[in-house]
Amino acid sequence: MSLVKAEISPVKAEITTFSRRQILAAAIQNCELNPFIYYEYKGSQSKKSTDLVRQVLFAFQKCFCYFFPNDAMMTRYPHNQDTIIDSCKLFRDAVVEQIHELTGIKPRVKEDETKAKDGTPIFLIFYS
Repeated sequence: MSLVKAEISPVKAEITTFSRRQILAAAIQNCELNPFIYYEYKGSQSKKSTDLVRQVLFAFQKCFCYFFPNDAMMTRYPHNQDTIIDSCKLFRDAVVEQIHELTGIKPRVKEDETKAKDGTPIFLIFYS
């Protein structure tokens, strides 16, 4: 019985890897669906999420994590530090939700141990 399990285990891992590649390839092709608008450079430049989500998915295909842009947020011209923090979190949540919708798998977000030059936290996104 253990011999059968030993032979099945690599096949199962290969199927899982193939499935992951297929899911991510389909998500990359469909990332134009349901995009959102976010802002960079302290709210001065609006962007559509499509290109960013595509970059994140390509990183996931290579089994890499992705660093969120430090200045990306959902609010244009935030008024104070609390608004900036909340808006950046809303941005990260929107990216996670869009990827979850495209892949059926909710990616994880983690704060990195290091900080940006200005002392703000750096966040990473991982494919679960």
